[in-house]
Amino acid sequence: MKLYRFFVACLTALAMVMVSGVAATAVGTTSGTVISSYATISADNAVSSVVSNTVDVTVDPVYGLDTSAFSEPDDVKILVQGDYVDYEFGISNNGNATDAVRLEIGAQSFGGEGGAGAAWSVEVLDAVGAPLTWESGGTTSDPSGDAATATGIAPGENATFTLRVYCGSGADDGATMTFSVNLKTLNTPVGEYTGFNSSSYGGAAAVASAAKTAQVQDENPPVVTITAPIEGQVLTTTSVTLTGSTSPAAASGTVSIGSSANELTVDASGDFGQTVLFTEQGDNTIYVTAFDQVHNYGTDSVTVYVDSLPPETYITSPAENEEVNGTVVVTGTVTDINFSTYLLEYGPGDTPVAWGTIASSTVAVSGGMLGTWDTGGLYGTYTIRLTASDIYGNSRQVSETVDVGNSEIFEGTLAKGEWQMMSIPGIPKDADPRSFLGSSRYEVQQWDEDLESDEYMKKFTRSFALNYAGEGFWVKPYEGEIQYDVDARVTDSTTEYAMPLKVGWNQVGLPYNRESGMLWDNVYVKNTGTGEELSMQEAISEGWIDSTFNEYSNDGYVGRGLGDTLYPFEGYFLNAYVECELMFDPGEGRPAGIARQAGGRGMSKIIRPEYEWRMQLSARTGEARDTDNFAAELSGADNEFDAEDAGEPPTVDPYVSLYFENEDWQRRPGRYARDSRTPSYEVNEEKTWNFVVEVSRPGDNVKVSVANADKLPDNYHYVILDKETGTEFDPKETPEYTYTDSGQGSRMFSLRAIRLGGGKVVIYSNRFPAGWSLFSVPLDPQPSDVRIQLAGQVDDLQVFQYFDRELYNPDSPEKVDIQAGIGYWVYLDKEKEIEFEGRETSGQPSIEIPLVKGWNLIGNPYTHEIDTGTLVKIKKGEETLGLAEAVEAGWVDKEIYAYDDNTGGYERLEEGAALIPWKGYAVKALRPCKAVIFAEP
Repeated sequence: MKLYRFFVACLTALAMVMVSGVAATAVGTTSGTVISSYATISADNAVSSVVSNTVDVTVDPVYGLDTSAFSEPDDVKILVQGDYVDYEFGISNNGNATDAVRLEIGAQSFGGEGGAGAAWSVEVLDAVGAPLTWESGGTTSDPSGDAATATGIAPGENATFTLRVYCGSGADDGATMTFSVNLKTLNTPVGEYTGFNSSSYGGAAAVASAAKTAQVQDENPPVVTITAPIEGQVLTTTSVTLTGSTSPAAASGTVSIGSSANELTVDASGDFGQTVLFTEQGDNTIYVTAFDQVHNYGTDSVTVYVDSLPPETYITSPAENEEVNGTVVVTGTVTDINFSTYLLEYGPGDTPVAWGTIASSTVAVSGGMLGTWDTGGLYGTYTIRLTASDIYGNSRQVSETVDVGNSEIFEGTLAKGEWQMMSIPGIPKDADPRSFLGSSRYEVQQWDEDLESDEYMKKFTRSFALNYAGEGFWVKPYEGEIQYDVDARVTDSTTEYAMPLKVGWNQVGLPYNRESGMLWDNVYVKNTGTGEELSMQEAISEGWIDSTFNEYSNDGYVGRGLGDTLYPFEGYFLNAYVECELMFDPGEGRPAGIARQAGGRGMSKIIRPEYEWRMQLSARTGEARDTDNFAAELSGADNEFDAEDAGEPPTVDPYVSLYFENEDWQRRPGRYARDSRTPSYEVNEEKTWNFVVEVSRPGDNVKVSVANADKLPDNYHYVILDKETGTEFDPKETPEYTYTDSGQGSRMFSLRAIRLGGGKVVIYSNRFPAGWSLFSVPLDPQPSDVRIQLAGQVDDLQVFQYFDRELYNPDSPEKVDIQAGIGYWVYLDKEKEIEFEGRETSGQPSIEIPLVKGWNLIGNPYTHEIDTGTLVKIKKGEETLGLAEAVEAGWVDKEIYAYDDNTGGYERLEEGAALIPWKGYAVKALRPCKAVIFAEP
């Protein structure tokens, strides 16, 4: 096999010689190449060899450039417009024979604005010196670059050459030209191929430089622009972020303030941004200097005003933990060169959550009076807070904690010959009420559920002590009016006040001497057994307490509700079904001040009560009256006890008392002033209420009347039976019935209500647009649950009810109940006709809609337009005013808004404008009340 390969190799070599006509050569073979003894012949510029019996050989250099000795200049040279820069290169001959060198400038690339058209050129200098002699050269603007040939570089010698790069005067700052240099040897080895085993040959070599760049930098310095901070800016900190730019981009720079100087960091685009610090208050000038690469420089400066120090602020009197009362003079200091204002405040406790203002001023004070604090009506630990500010917003706040201990003399007048239920809005220093009622003849008593009831006093006692603020009791002067004054400790105004309630009847009052009083809805209830706290509305719903708060006025009780106010010095009867506490928050409703903020105990969601009918029964004698009694059929009510029922309060002599006898109830049996039952749904279905009229003077003439007989619905028949005489009468025809007590002191009556018809059920429909709509429904839907009412009509049910700052959806636990007179939001993907089924409202002369403080959504409950000027009234407690009068009284805001489906915005109704059927409206109540919408004048 070896002989065959040798023979083939010889034939191949002979053929090559015959073709070339010359001896075998090593043409263009790179030095360092390993040639095998069995190498073949290459046809173009490669190894040509004969087979040798020797070992492999490595090609030695003959002509070549030592690439490792190719020294290059820095990447970037800076020049100015119309000038040039020189690039110097060094090379060495790595071959073993003298050679010529070919230099070529590679294609040029241009960058920066004004770069490509700036008449760039590259020149190979002629007079470089030994050992190179250039055969050609000069300047050219040919984009392919210049070229020249030099001879005379001997083996092992080093040589240098220089390139000069020009730029025309039209180049812009930042314009660049980038090029590369290519070198190669021109000679190639030729001649007889001899001494194969003793000599080997390398061919021509080439090297290339990295890319070289020349950049234009003219003689103009960089323009420095500070963008932040701005001239004259006021700084309230000791540092600021300095931002700006240099154009063209600077190479370096400095920033200095006063004697302090620091390096300026500029990015490639010429922008800078860094934090600078100030050591001095007042005017500070920031200087920025920027340098380009040829040391041209530009500057900019800005002067700012530094005021980072707050005013000097402290309280000198009263001292920390000092005991104070009455009018307190607060002294201290608030000064600053740029002083603006100070605010002196007080708040309850060590860490107040709410504050009241003592004084404020724009005048600085140095060791003087800051304000006077009237602590009357306050008791407990309070914090005084002083806040001072300068005109630039720097502020400092200091505080002192003091102990406020006030007592007060409460004065009043009690009329002769009348029972008055009263309370003291503080804790009397002498707990015996006789200590301040004087020596004239009077009667005083208090209800105590812990006592055994007797025939004469029932559970009243004449011997009691006033141990807590707001404790209610009875007084009746006999000889003349009583002028009283009570020395009492002011109720602690820094925390919630707890008033204990026993199971049964309790006499209570407001524990704070607050002239404006407090809404019952702002009182909440704590179950002493479980510790649970509920709003008053929730406590009523849970059956903890009665829904009616009984005030005594004009010889009879008046029932009050959540929207009514309890006032200081007044007494109220309240019935509790569990042992609990009334919790009074001193911050609620306090004018011009504070004690603390209430903790999120708002009313739970309620809806308009849906009465089938509601009858008001009253009884009168010559000396007394009892007018606040109601029998009703109410949707959702129970035939026995429920939250809508209210007990009959204890009586005081002389009295007349009308009450529903419900001693047979399984749950909470007793006497009730209000008794609501579940509605009758079947024709001729009958319900019966038994009621009793008691008088304290047997033999009195008594008048029993139905005050609202003319408003009772026509689809019911009513019969009242006097069980003692057998006399029956229809209260719609005979609203008053008079009798003389037979000497027993009480008489039994019954009230029967018979349903004559089902009430007209109708189906109304309305076309709703796509998108959001604020709507109402001019009927009472049955059922009211929107999920049932609209089942099958709307796939993606998006109907929302807004009440007491809460938005309810159909799936919320409170759900969405559609009722006449209330507004709702609906969203539909497309226009749709929607039907509602329920009872007509036309038979109801008026409809009441509960309004909570804040925004409420209402609607027109009837199918005809309602004039807001004459048919809309506002009811608060027992008082009803026209809409304009209610606005003047501060009950409601004067503006009523409708939602425009087309524009997606609200529009204000003109004064006296009509409420349109099917539309909803937004009204703002300034206190809890009711909107009453009448069907006709």
